[in-house]
Amino acid sequence: MTAFQELSFFVYNHIKSLVFYINIHYHKHNYISDHNSDIDLYIFHCFGNFSQDQSYNVGEYNIFRLPRLSDFDGILLDLALIPDHELKEEVIIRARRASVPVISFLDKVPDLYFSGIDNYHAICTLMEHLITRHRCTKLNYVGGIIGNQENHQRFLAYKDTLKKHGIAFEPDRIYELNYEVETGLKAFTVFRNVDSFLKLLSALMTILPQVSVLLRRMPDILSPVIFL
Repeated sequence: MTAFQELSFFVYNHIKSLVFYINIHYHKHNYISDHNSDIDLYIFHCFGNFSQDQSYNVGEYNIFRLPRLSDFDGILLDLALIPDHELKEEVIIRARRASVPVISFLDKVPDLYFSGIDNYHAICTLMEHLITRHRCTKLNYVGGIIGNQENHQRFLAYKDTLKKHGIAFEPDRIYELNYEVETGLKAFTVFRNVDSFLKLLSALMTILPQVSVLLRRMPDILSPVIFL
Protein backbone atom coordinates (compact mmCIF):
# COMPACT_ATOMS: atom_id res chain seq x y z
CA MET A 1 0.00 0.00 0.00
CA THR A 2 1.40 3.41 -0.97
CA ALA A 3 1.76 6.33 1.45
CA PHE A 4 -1.04 8.11 -0.46
CA GLN A 5 -3.41 5.16 0.00
CA GLU A 6 -2.54 4.88 3.71
CA LEU A 7 -3.21 8.57 4.23
CA SER A 8 -6.52 8.34 2.34
CA PHE A 9 -7.79 5.64 4.71
CA PHE A 10 -6.56 7.70 7.66
CA VAL A 11 -8.46 10.77 6.45
CA TYR A 12 -11.61 8.73 5.86
CA ASN A 13 -11.67 7.56 9.48
CA HIS A 14 -12.30 11.17 10.50
CA ILE A 15 -14.82 12.08 7.83
CA LYS A 16 -17.92 11.84 10.04
CA SER A 17 -16.56 13.98 12.86
CA LEU A 18 -18.43 17.12 13.85
CA VAL A 19 -15.08 18.89 13.93
CA PHE A 20 -13.89 17.20 10.77
CA TYR A 21 -11.58 19.84 9.40
CA ILE A 22 -10.03 20.66 12.77
CA ASN A 23 -9.35 16.95 13.28
CA ILE A 24 -7.90 16.55 9.79
CA HIS A 25 -5.54 19.48 10.22
CA TYR A 26 -4.34 18.21 13.60
CA HIS A 27 -4.17 14.47 12.89
CA LYS A 28 -2.68 14.62 9.41
CA HIS A 29 0.35 16.39 10.86
CA ASN A 30 0.65 13.66 13.50
CA TYR A 31 0.29 10.93 10.86
CA ILE A 32 2.91 12.49 8.59
CA SER A 33 5.28 13.02 11.51
CA ASP A 34 4.80 9.47 12.85
CA HIS A 35 5.50 7.94 9.45
CA ASN A 36 8.26 10.34 8.41
CA SER A 37 6.33 10.93 5.20
CA ASP A 38 6.82 13.81 2.80
CA ILE A 39 3.11 14.49 2.24
CA ASP A 40 1.08 17.67 1.89
CA LEU A 41 -2.70 17.52 2.19
CA TYR A 42 -4.70 20.33 0.56
CA ILE A 43 -8.40 20.63 1.47
CA PHE A 44 -10.91 22.40 -0.79
CA HIS A 45 -14.14 22.67 1.16
CA CYS A 46 -17.21 24.90 1.15
CA PHE A 47 -20.60 25.35 2.81
CA GLY A 48 -22.69 25.70 -0.33
CA ASN A 49 -25.34 23.20 0.75
CA PHE A 50 -26.01 25.10 4.00
CA SER A 51 -27.85 27.91 2.21
CA GLN A 52 -31.05 28.17 0.18
CA ASP A 53 -29.57 31.16 -1.68
CA GLN A 54 -28.44 29.72 -5.01
CA SER A 55 -26.32 32.75 -5.89
CA TYR A 56 -24.48 32.30 -2.60
CA ASN A 57 -24.03 28.61 -3.29
CA VAL A 58 -22.48 29.30 -6.70
CA GLY A 59 -19.85 31.44 -5.00
CA GLU A 60 -19.18 28.75 -2.40
CA TYR A 61 -18.97 25.93 -4.93
CA ASN A 62 -16.47 27.85 -7.07
CA ILE A 63 -13.75 26.73 -4.66
CA PHE A 64 -13.89 23.33 -6.37
CA ARG A 65 -12.85 25.02 -9.61
CA LEU A 66 -9.73 26.63 -8.13
CA PRO A 67 -7.23 23.75 -8.01
CA ARG A 68 -5.45 22.41 -11.09
CA LEU A 69 -5.98 18.78 -10.17
CA SER A 70 -3.21 17.43 -12.37
CA ASP A 71 -0.71 19.15 -10.03
CA PHE A 72 -1.49 16.63 -7.28
CA ASP A 73 -0.26 13.06 -6.80
CA GLY A 74 -3.72 11.85 -5.80
CA ILE A 75 -7.25 13.10 -5.17
CA LEU A 76 -9.72 12.28 -2.38
CA LEU A 77 -13.32 13.14 -3.31
CA ASP A 78 -15.95 13.67 -0.61
CA LEU A 79 -19.02 14.66 -2.62
CA ALA A 80 -21.69 12.59 -0.87
CA LEU A 81 -23.37 15.53 0.85
CA ILE A 82 -23.51 17.87 -2.15
CA PRO A 83 -27.07 18.00 -3.51
CA ASP A 84 -26.10 19.71 -6.78
CA HIS A 85 -25.76 16.75 -9.15
CA GLU A 86 -24.38 18.86 -12.02
CA LEU A 87 -21.60 20.17 -9.78
CA LYS A 88 -20.75 16.67 -8.56
CA GLU A 89 -20.50 15.42 -12.14
CA GLU A 90 -18.31 18.40 -13.08
CA VAL A 91 -15.89 17.68 -10.24
CA ILE A 92 -15.80 13.97 -11.07
CA ILE A 93 -15.03 14.68 -14.73
CA ARG A 94 -12.20 17.05 -13.78
CA ALA A 95 -10.80 14.45 -11.36
CA ARG A 96 -10.84 11.75 -14.05
CA ARG A 97 -9.01 14.04 -16.48
CA ALA A 98 -6.24 14.72 -13.95
CA SER A 99 -4.69 11.30 -14.72
CA VAL A 100 -3.83 10.63 -11.06
CA PRO A 101 -5.29 8.10 -8.57
CA VAL A 102 -8.74 9.21 -7.36
CA ILE A 103 -10.54 7.76 -4.31
CA SER A 104 -14.22 8.57 -3.81
CA PHE A 105 -15.45 8.57 -0.22
CA LEU A 106 -18.96 7.20 0.48
CA ASP A 107 -20.24 7.45 -3.12
CA LYS A 108 -19.35 4.69 -5.59
CA VAL A 109 -18.29 6.32 -8.85
CA PRO A 110 -17.49 4.28 -12.00
CA ASP A 111 -13.77 4.07 -12.80
CA LEU A 112 -12.74 5.55 -9.43
CA TYR A 113 -11.44 3.83 -6.32
CA PHE A 114 -13.96 3.66 -3.48
CA SER A 115 -13.68 3.89 0.31
CA GLY A 116 -16.90 3.74 2.30
CA ILE A 117 -18.98 1.98 4.91
CA ASP A 118 -21.67 -0.69 4.80
CA ASN A 119 -24.71 1.47 5.40
CA TYR A 120 -27.18 -1.29 4.57
CA HIS A 121 -26.12 -3.75 7.26
CA ALA A 122 -25.52 -1.00 9.83
CA ILE A 123 -29.15 0.14 9.59
CA CYS A 124 -30.38 -3.48 9.52
CA THR A 125 -28.58 -4.02 12.84
CA LEU A 126 -30.18 -0.92 14.36
CA MET A 127 -33.61 -1.93 13.14
CA GLU A 128 -33.22 -5.48 14.44
CA HIS A 129 -32.27 -4.12 17.85
CA LEU A 130 -35.28 -1.81 18.03
CA ILE A 131 -37.72 -4.47 16.86
CA THR A 132 -36.46 -7.54 18.71
CA ARG A 133 -35.10 -5.99 21.92
CA HIS A 134 -37.45 -3.05 22.40
CA ARG A 135 -40.54 -4.46 20.63
CA CYS A 136 -40.89 -1.39 18.42
CA THR A 137 -43.37 -1.69 15.57
CA LYS A 138 -43.67 1.97 14.59
CA LEU A 139 -40.42 3.37 13.27
CA ASN A 140 -40.14 6.65 11.39
CA TYR A 141 -37.26 7.19 8.99
CA VAL A 142 -35.59 10.61 8.72
CA GLY A 143 -33.43 10.60 5.61
CA GLY A 144 -31.11 12.92 3.77
CA ILE A 145 -30.74 13.87 0.13
CA ILE A 146 -32.97 11.81 -2.18
CA GLY A 147 -30.69 10.08 -4.67
CA ASN A 148 -27.74 10.05 -2.27
CA GLN A 149 -26.19 6.56 -2.30
CA GLU A 150 -25.76 6.32 1.46
CA ASN A 151 -29.30 7.50 2.09
CA HIS A 152 -30.64 5.01 -0.47
CA GLN A 153 -28.89 2.04 1.17
CA ARG A 154 -30.16 3.05 4.61
CA PHE A 155 -33.68 3.41 3.30
CA LEU A 156 -33.54 -0.03 1.66
CA ALA A 157 -32.36 -1.52 4.95
CA TYR A 158 -35.25 0.17 6.76
CA LYS A 159 -37.82 -1.26 4.32
CA ASP A 160 -36.26 -4.73 4.12
CA THR A 161 -36.10 -5.14 7.90
CA LEU A 162 -39.73 -4.08 8.29
CA LYS A 163 -40.70 -6.67 5.67
CA LYS A 164 -38.60 -9.36 7.35
CA HIS A 165 -40.56 -8.90 10.60
CA GLY A 166 -43.95 -8.61 8.93
CA ILE A 167 -44.34 -4.90 9.74
CA ALA A 168 -46.23 -2.92 7.12
CA PHE A 169 -44.31 -0.19 5.33
CA GLU A 170 -46.07 3.17 5.70
CA PRO A 171 -44.95 6.02 3.38
CA ASP A 172 -46.21 8.57 5.92
CA ARG A 173 -43.39 7.48 8.24
CA ILE A 174 -40.69 8.66 5.80
CA TYR A 175 -39.27 12.16 5.69
CA GLU A 176 -36.30 13.00 3.45
CA LEU A 177 -34.87 16.41 2.67
CA ASN A 178 -31.15 16.96 3.31
CA TYR A 179 -28.54 16.36 6.01
CA GLU A 180 -28.99 19.66 7.81
CA VAL A 181 -30.71 20.58 11.09
CA GLU A 182 -33.82 21.85 9.29
CA THR A 183 -34.63 18.28 8.25
CA GLY A 184 -34.84 17.18 11.88
CA LEU A 185 -37.10 20.09 12.79
CA LYS A 186 -39.50 19.51 9.91
CA ALA A 187 -39.55 15.75 10.45
CA PHE A 188 -40.39 16.24 14.13
CA THR A 189 -43.39 18.38 13.18
CA VAL A 190 -44.60 15.93 10.53
CA PHE A 191 -44.25 12.81 12.64
CA ARG A 192 -45.71 14.36 15.76
CA ASN A 193 -48.99 14.63 13.87
CA VAL A 194 -48.84 10.90 13.11
CA ASP A 195 -47.82 9.41 16.46
CA SER A 196 -48.34 9.95 20.14
CA PHE A 197 -45.30 7.74 20.76
CA LEU A 198 -42.41 8.35 18.45
CA LYS A 199 -39.15 6.71 17.46
CA LEU A 200 -36.92 8.35 14.89
CA LEU A 201 -34.28 6.55 12.88
CA SER A 202 -32.12 9.42 11.65
CA ALA A 203 -29.78 9.03 8.70
CA LEU A 204 -27.06 11.34 9.95
CA MET A 205 -26.34 13.05 13.23
CA THR A 206 -26.38 16.57 11.77
CA ILE A 207 -30.15 16.12 11.55
CA LEU A 208 -30.34 15.31 15.25
CA PRO A 209 -29.57 18.38 17.44
CA GLN A 210 -32.83 20.35 17.23
CA VAL A 211 -34.91 17.17 17.43
CA SER A 212 -33.07 16.20 20.61
CA VAL A 213 -33.95 19.54 22.20
CA LEU A 214 -37.61 19.03 21.37
CA LEU A 215 -37.51 15.46 22.67
CA ARG A 216 -36.20 16.59 26.04
CA ARG A 217 -39.12 18.99 26.36
CA MET A 218 -41.64 16.19 25.80
CA PRO A 219 -40.32 13.07 27.59
CA ASP A 220 -43.79 11.79 28.37
CA ILE A 221 -44.74 11.03 24.78
CA LEU A 222 -41.46 10.63 22.89
CA SER A 223 -38.80 7.97 23.01
CA PRO A 224 -35.08 8.57 22.39
CA VAL A 225 -33.75 9.25 18.91
CA ILE A 226 -31.68 6.56 17.24
CA PHE A 227 -29.21 7.82 14.71
CA LEU A 228 -26.16 6.87 12.66
